[in-house]
Amino acid sequence: MQVASKVPRRLEIASKVPQHYPSGGVVAHVPPNPDTDEEIAEAAREAEARDTSDSFWAFVTEVDWEHKWNLPSTLELVTERYTPEERRGIYNHVSDLMGGISSLIYSNLYRGLDFVGGDDFCHYDLPAECVARGKAFYYKMLGDVHALSAFAQEGTVHENFSYLFH
Repeated sequence: MQVASKVPRRLEIASKVPQHYPSGGVVAHVPPNPDTDEEIAEAAREAEARDTSDSFWAFVTEVDWEHKWNLPSTLELVTERYTPEERRGIYNHVSDLMGGISSLIYSNLYRGLDFVGGDDFCHYDLPAECVARGKAFYYKMLGDVHALSAFAQEGTVHENFSYLFH
């Protein structure tokens, strides 16, 4: 009888091309029980290197959610630039990115970390804020859950970024 060797689990890095969003992108999802912080950080670096959604991230930078999150002009920019169908595609892309962050928050490896909030905050607002802060910030948080926890505790998370695309 052969004994199978233990193969370390890896983050699943899957290409995601949201419907009606032409540039697509790469989203890292964390399995329910990741092995190590290093494995997560490496998978986040790989996902960032493969992320092809440059036009999406340029738009996120233009929106400047951190400073303009409650301005009517921010919503106007979205509705003027994108059709309802395109907004649904972008919303799906943002949701996929948020899923990467949520999977870290709810993974068994990090049950002891404080993310300062209930399900709505941790599942929606905090992950959406990570996307809204831009590509570099998003992948930093995706690759370093301890930094994500510290960010959550700062109290600078705004209204859910994905609401712009409803």
